[in-house]
Amino acid sequence: MGMEGGIGRVGQDIGAGRRLGRDVSAAIVAFLVVFAVGYVAGRVAMPVFRSALGEIELPSAGEGGAGEVSVVAMRADLAPFERPVALLQASGAVDGRVLLDHGETQGGFFLRDDFEEGSVVPIDVNVRFSGSGAVLTLIADQMPVDEPRSEGMTVVLTSGGQTFNAARGACTLELIDSGYKVVSRPWGELLTPHFAGHLACGEVAELRSGSLVSFVAVFDYTVEH
Repeated sequence: MGMEGGIGRVGQDIGAGRRLGRDVSAAIVAFLVVFAVGYVAGRVAMPVFRSALGEIELPSAGEGGAGEVSVVAMRADLAPFERPVALLQASGAVDGRVLLDHGETQGGFFLRDDFEEGSVVPIDVNVRFSGSGAVLTLIADQMPVDEPRSEGMTVVLTSGGQTFNAARGACTLELIDSGYKVVSRPWGELLTPHFAGHLACGEVAELRSGSLVSFVAVFDYTVEH
C-alpha cells in the first residue's frame, strides 16, 4: 500500500505539473494574442504624419502618388533662403516644389509686464506665405511646440487660379520652434512672433472643380527688425 500510495502521489504530481504547464502556455498564448491585436490596432490608428526628424507620407492626389517626403531634406533645402520663407512639395492638381519666399503675419501685441523673454508659450499662428504664383495661408490659435494638431486650424492654398481650402482633419501642423521677440517702436514695445514648423495635408479639394492636391510644407517665420 505504501508503494502504491507513493506511485499514486507521483502520478498526481505529474498530472498537476502537466495541468500547470498547460495553464501557463495558455496564459502566454492569450497574452501574445492580446499584444498582437493591440499592436496591430495601434499601427492602424497611427497617423501618417510623423515628427520633423523623420518622413511624412505625401498621400496620392493623382496616379502613382508622391511617396514619402523627407522633412529633414526639405528643411535643409530651406536653410539658404532669407526668412520668412516656406517650401512646399505638392502632388495632384498642383505638382512639384514651390518656393514661397515672402511671409507676413498679423500676430504681435504690446509688451506685457508678466512676459519673460525666451519663455516657451503657445503661440497664435496667423501667417501668409507667397511666391512663385502660389499663396499658403495658415491660421492656428494657441499652437504649442512639438505637439502635432489636426483640428482647429485654417489652411488655404491658392495656385494657378485654383483655391484649395482644407477640410477639418485634412491637415496636420507641428511647430518645432516658436517665441516672441521684443521690438521697440516710437509708440511702445511690441512682442512680435517667430515660429518654424511643418504642415502635411492630404487630398484637399479645389473649391470649384473638386480636383485634389496633397502637399507638405516646411516654413520659418522669423523677421529681423
